[in-house]
Amino acid sequence: MEVPVLATAARFTGVVHTLGVPARFRALRRYARTFPRRFHSEEKSPAAQKSPGSKGAAVFPRKVFSGIQPTGVPHLGNYFGAIRQWAELQDSGVECVFSVVDLHSITRPHYDPNVLRNNIEVMTATLLACGIDPEKSLLFLQSQVPEHGQLSWILSCLHTTARLQHFPQYKEKTAGLKEVPLGLYLYPVLQCADVLLYKATDVPVGHDQLPHIYLVQDAAEAFNKRFGTVFPRPEPLLVSGVAIQTP
Repeated sequence: MEVPVLATAARFTGVVHTLGVPARFRALRRYARTFPRRFHSEEKSPAAQKSPGSKGAAVFPRKVFSGIQPTGVPHLGNYFGAIRQWAELQDSGVECVFSVVDLHSITRPHYDPNVLRNNIEVMTATLLACGIDPEKSLLFLQSQVPEHGQLSWILSCLHTTARLQHFPQYKEKTAGLKEVPLGLYLYPVLQCADVLLYKATDVPVGHDQLPHIYLVQDAAEAFNKRFGTVFPRPEPLLVSGVAIQTP
């Protein structure tokens, strides 16, 4: 079912008139609904990352991936901790892939689908209003790309329960829960898939998110060791001043 991100985003940013939705926002709907193929680009960046290994190892063009949960009305922490840096990276000319990661939001027990649907629209509108330009960056809705779930399943077969149980934020997220949803347990694996699916070389994070990046690095190395070099080893881009908190 199509999520009406386009029309609401345009309405929030004040560009919708009685004549209908502008072409710019029609383009956003296309990015949000279809599998983003721009990451297949073969263009090589001067800052390309060479995968460690033997001679002739794959060289990956520099690419940034970052996602944000649609958890409600964004606040200053979201802006200074993530969105502002997204806009700066986008305007620097680096290839950027940004996602509204709604699949992560449904790991919360008793989430309201109607509230989530509205939050997706609000978050998309906010990103547009703060300068994220679909003509410069790839902006899309995570749940519209089934490959996130497919890669997550493959990566989950390369992880151990012991590693996930000892993940720092697992205890925080499950505190007070009588029953822990399986999705919450596998949350970090889906994060790995989010990053690796686009062969991202850089991921903007706060210091509190470094364990997630280490897990992504381990996932890339485990996959490459088993199946051959497919993914780069993503590196963290530390956000200065404000830590990105995971809701």
